[in-house]
This record gives sequence, structure tokens and C-alpha cells, in this order.
Amino acid sequence: MERLQADVSYEPGRIELRLHGDLDLEGAEVLQALVAEYEHIERIDLSDVETIDSSGLFALVQADHRARLNGVRLTLVPPAETVARIFEWTGLDARLTFLATA
Repeated sequence: MERLQADVSYEPGRIELRLHGDLDLEGAEVLQALVAEYEHIERIDLSDVETIDSSGLFALVQADHRARLNGVRLTLVPPAETVARIFEWTGLDARLTFLATA
């Protein structure tokens, strides 16, 4: 298991997070702290997320909810297929907004 790390890209009025590692209970706490610190997160890149559990899914739903409250549409860069299946199994692929893949 790899501890979650995040790269933050900031442009005026636009913030993007690129996550690396495991979005588990510990990783969800990292994500929640970032969401609390940055109000206008427009994109979260999940392409380097290796695993995700219910804590990570909940943190993403919370991030989406907070973005909507701030008038921002949060878009997710899809994760690898093994992680993406979890979004499909839980129905969150229909609830959250993902970038289209080619």
C-alpha cells in the first residue's frame, strides 16, 4: 500500500489535484484536508490512484458536494480500470462527473 500524495496545480480561480497512491481511510483524510483548504477544486486526477475503499469514495462525494455548493463543477480524471470498476459497482460513475476517455 502506498500512502496518498497529492500535487496541487493552481491558476487563479482554478485548482486541480493529482492524487497518487491509495485513497483509503488515511488517504481520504488527506483529500478532505485539501478540499477544506482549497474551495474551488475543479478537477481531481485519479489516474495514479492504486486502490480506493469506501472512505475514499465518500471523500470524493463530499468533494463533489462542496464544489457544487461553491458553484464549481468538479470533474474527475478516470482511474485505472481496476479502480474504475468500484465506481461502476457502487453506481458512483453515474453520480460523479468523469472526463471522457478516448
